Amino acid sequence: MLSAFDQVLQHTLETWKVPSVEYAEYDQYLMDIRAGNRLRASRGKGVRSVLHSAFTTALVHYCREHDRPHPGLVVLDSPVVTYRGPHSDPQDDAPGETYR
Repeated sequence: MLSAFDQVLQHTLETWKVPSVEYAEYDQYLMDIRAGNRLRASRGKGVRSVLHSAFTTALVHYCREHDRPHPGLVVLDSPVVTYRGPHSDPQDDAPGETYR
């Protein structure tokens, strides 16, 4: 477990107010994010998208804070369009809460 990088990911998820994520870490053996004791791959596509966006954003912050090379640009293509809040109506076409 990486202390700097997992903490940055957790902070990003908390800042975005992502629900039901008690902790977050990058599992280097499975090469996936584990959030709330579940792998990203075991979540729905909306939550997977939000977690991937949080990971990408956290990676930029980590690289900058630790003088690691990074181009400094991240493009997120509407990651929350497929996300629905935990209590949203599945028949509703509008996305749930958005995280910025």
